[in-house]
Amino acid sequence: MPAMHDHESSIARGRTGCRQRAGGERGNASIEMIAAIPLLMAVLMIALQYGLCFHARSVALASAQQGARTSAALHADLGIGLRDAREFAAHTGVLANLTVTGSRSATSTTVTVRGDAIRLIPGWDTGIVQSSTLPVERVT
Repeated sequence: MPAMHDHESSIARGRTGCRQRAGGERGNASIEMIAAIPLLMAVLMIALQYGLCFHARSVALASAQQGARTSAALHADLGIGLRDAREFAAHTGVLANLTVTGSRSATSTTVTVRGDAIRLIPGWDTGIVQSSTLPVERVT
């Protein structure tokens, strides 16, 4: 029976040794989280900023296309198309410093929408420029 006793005491010593080592590392998880949380937040902010820029780009393109469709109509003029594009972009509220410009000739019309996406990260260039060109409707 002494062999079993020695075996049990070695298991107990091993457990005690593990507890002592683990006790020396108390709080390491908290320190690791202190380092990981800001990194995770930075990655999250970058992803959100990218998403906002992508959405603003899509809105600018859709408003340029809407303005071009309106101004390309048979009896329409450029002013109606520019107003339509401006209203479309302003309605969404994702573009700041919004400017809408365009040109119209006898054969085509172009509408360009410029603006800035909502900025979450300082210094990030969020300038957006999208254009749409369509042929002007005419009776042939």
